[in-house]
Amino acid sequence: MFFIVFLSYIKISLSYSMRTNVERNRNDEMYVTISAKVACNNLNK
Repeated sequence: MFFIVFLSYIKISLSYSMRTNVERNRNDEMYVTISAKVACNNLNK
């Protein structure tokens, strides 16, 4: 289950890298990382 979340995280961060500048991309990656952690925590419960 975690691997699926990780793959989607990579896809999302790649699409953000193409669309946005570096500074905004960092914020988006932080947000996606937090979202992925929350999703994994919910799956583990």
